[in-house]
Amino acid sequence: MDWQQAAKVFGHNFISPQVFVDCLQAEFSEEEMKALENIPLSESNAGSFDPYNRHKDTIVRVKDSYLLCPMPARLQMHGRSAPFNVYNLVKLFGFSQNPNKKIFFINNEKVDGWDVWFRNASGSKSHPIYQTGSVAWFLIRKDAVPASLEKSLNVGRGLLSANDALPTLLEVLTAMFGYYFSIIDPQKTDEAVRMPRYFSREWYARMLAGKMTYTQDLFSSGFVLIAGLNTPASGIYLEKLAAQKPSYVTGICPVRRLKN
Repeated sequence: MDWQQAAKVFGHNFISPQVFVDCLQAEFSEEEMKALENIPLSESNAGSFDPYNRHKDTIVRVKDSYLLCPMPARLQMHGRSAPFNVYNLVKLFGFSQNPNKKIFFINNEKVDGWDVWFRNASGSKSHPIYQTGSVAWFLIRKDAVPASLEKSLNVGRGLLSANDALPTLLEVLTAMFGYYFSIIDPQKTDEAVRMPRYFSREWYARMLAGKMTYTQDLFSSGFVLIAGLNTPASGIYLEKLAAQKPSYVTGICPVRRLKN
């Protein structure tokens, strides 16, 4: 399907590349934009049942529970082209406890290695914060799979369907940013974004507002990176969790990487 079809099928769950250009200064070359013109997903697949829906008596379709999102490869930083990675996203938005409703809130930033991990730009370039993704489309579930909550990483991973995978930290943050900036766009009406009456736009724009998701990225040996608990007051939490230690707020947001 093309962008017009995708926007019609997914509605507010379709995140266009322009959102990242306008709000994150993402860069897409002509070749990359051309490659993104065709989304390798059929309308029938988009309209298929969400395999993780707990309430089988309620019809939930992929187009309603997943975001369709592009992955940029580069962005503008201080007038220069830079990799679109976690390190640069953190630098772009800042982090620490903040009263100004910034995007990031990092727990324990000055203990357990957070300070060194995020501030040492000369660290290992193989570290997850420096990794970039290929320019392509991906689907990611907007909320953690209910059955994966309070499960260890290995148990939760076992619940994934054949086409789905554990997301990277970059994929989770890309989806969170894309959804946020797309929903808070003042040119879009509440009806256009299907916002419930009991939500404010700022709350409604927050993917994973009350849950966290495991990622495939390690903080250190035995500790996996998790992200979420995304609220207007605190921003996004990034935290580490022992892979075999279940958490009642942590599950898995499956990602489906779309390839031509």
